[in-house]
Amino acid sequence: MLLPMYRILLAFLFLFGLFSLTAFRIGNPEFGRNPLAYNTPTAHFFYPETRLAPAFETASLSLEPDTLSRMRVLMLDYSEYGSAYSEKVSGMINHYLPKANISTFSDGSADDLDKALSSCDAVVIAYPSAASPATIKSFSKTLQRFVQQGGSLIFTGTHEFEILQQFGLIELDFGYFSKDMPVHELTMDHPLFQGVSTDFTMTNFTYPLDVSDPGFVSLAEVGGYPAIGFKPLGNGKVLYLGIEYYYDEEVSSRILINALYWVSGLRQLPEPITVSNAELRASRRNEEVLYAGTGNAEAQIDLKVYPNPYYSKANLDIELSKPTQVRVEMTDEMGRSVAVVFPKKLVSAGLCRFELPNVSPGIYFLQVQVGDQRYMRKVVKSASN
Repeated sequence: MLLPMYRILLAFLFLFGLFSLTAFRIGNPEFGRNPLAYNTPTAHFFYPETRLAPAFETASLSLEPDTLSRMRVLMLDYSEYGSAYSEKVSGMINHYLPKANISTFSDGSADDLDKALSSCDAVVIAYPSAASPATIKSFSKTLQRFVQQGGSLIFTGTHEFEILQQFGLIELDFGYFSKDMPVHELTMDHPLFQGVSTDFTMTNFTYPLDVSDPGFVSLAEVGGYPAIGFKPLGNGKVLYLGIEYYYDEEVSSRILINALYWVSGLRQLPEPITVSNAELRASRRNEEVLYAGTGNAEAQIDLKVYPNPYYSKANLDIELSKPTQVRVEMTDEMGRSVAVVFPKKLVSAGLCRFELPNVSPGIYFLQVQVGDQRYMRKVVKSASN
């Protein structure tokens, strides 16, 4: 007696389920999606059209305009020259690509780095500097594997070209720094230079290299030496942007963002970047000290720092056309006073030479006051000659 009742109950449940699915099929599922698993017998019964591949499998990939905004960027700070450069570069990326996922790796082993790389698309090393050669060697192998598998690595310029040699991803013989020399584009229509004039001069430093790597493609040069370029490596790329990123300049920002768009494979590059005077002032430290008096008064004196970088001793030479009050102070990257090189005194016309103190290795700024005008010169103290 119970068996017929169970059969009737099972038949009722089957018909009820069939009716429910049919009603749901006739309706409009949320977002218009198939409510059943793709390519199953049940799905074929209610959705015979799904025997063909769904739209997302047949349509060609089209990158959305904001694809890069979701790009995952890792700032590798293990060998950075102070935190200022990484903070400035990550700040630029965040400013122009506010939805980008930016993470930082500053401590850990090569295995830890490998894990961090598994969830990122590009690595940026801002102003690489001295670190343990053994650590750099182990990192280099990890980064090489990351690039060969399709990742991208971007180096920004550094006066310590030896660190680039230690990474071993680009073969080079020598590197140096320059200021007020034009950067000449060799491939004007390259995506890295979209929105950038053919030849430009940076307010800050450039860092050209003497590259011996046959795989390196030079895109721009300074004085005949590569300053911007890339090297294909496996399925990825290693880029070198030999320009200064301590301050937010329109050209440097544009090239950096163009580089990220390019390595991401995005076809539609961003609109031209414009840096307003207000943004530029907000992004620079000690604006009133660093840039006060830069104008016609700058041409009235001859101010030189040499050698730069320096190991133990360096000189500051000032050529005065008339007796003038002079004061020289050295500050660190945060604008904090490190040493008063010369207290404010009246100095006779002619050549004035001041010896710079033997401070700890790092980047410093000479704040030079000549009369009512102020000037700034960047100086680098090296750990070794």
